[in-house]
Amino acid sequence: ELCLPGRDSQRLLATLRQNDQVRFLRMADPDTVQIDAHGDRASIRYRDEQGHVRTLSADLVVLLTGMEANRNGAELAVCFDIPQDENGFFMAAYPQSDPLASTREGIVLAGCALAPGDIPTAVAQGQAAAGKILSRLVPGETLPLQAVTAEILPEQCSRCGLCRASCSSSAIDFSTVDEPPSINKVLCAGCGACAVACPSGAICFHHYTDQQLTAEWHRLVADSPKRDSHGARTV
Repeated sequence: ELCLPGRDSQRLLATLRQNDQVRFLRMADPDTVQIDAHGDRASIRYRDEQGHVRTLSADLVVLLTGMEANRNGAELAVCFDIPQDENGFFMAAYPQSDPLASTREGIVLAGCALAPGDIPTAVAQGQAAAGKILSRLVPGETLPLQAVTAEILPEQCSRCGLCRASCSSSAIDFSTVDEPPSINKVLCAGCGACAVACPSGAICFHHYTDQQLTAEWHRLVADSPKRDSHGARTV
């Protein structure tokens, strides 16, 4: 059963199904379709669902190929460090909750940069992307940086590189050989992946240091009501 995205597309499908001049053919494998020219007409060979070879004769054959990603997308992906999927389309950071957001702060994705789509969808996504950018660019106001960022403790760092491999924002710099790596505060998204990956515990987060978290935990335990061996509260 076909179910096309969008109200207009589904309405078009319903109209075509009611037209006696339109036939829908099911194929086992679309790659087996073969088109040959015979004078002013064309013949179409294909395999149906049962694998039988069928032949159709037509006056005109219109090919609708699948949409491919822009070839220049690879250069942009390297320039802005945005991941691509196996088909060359840019990947959203949060496909479900924020489908237009990229892995880079300030870069918004829309239209066929994300995936093949129709014109109304591309227009709607373009308007949404422009709105997201304009909502951040308020005249006279500065853009705040992420307050919760990571910091590398040089005395504990072994330069293993696991933090860099886990950082989706490419915020960790290992370019200096004689010095410990550094974290770009502007690029850091504060996700915490690097701190989890570090085997030496050499990465801490501002406002979420081990000492602060331990103090909060002790306070929560101290304020929790005491219970006896049967689970009842004691005064």
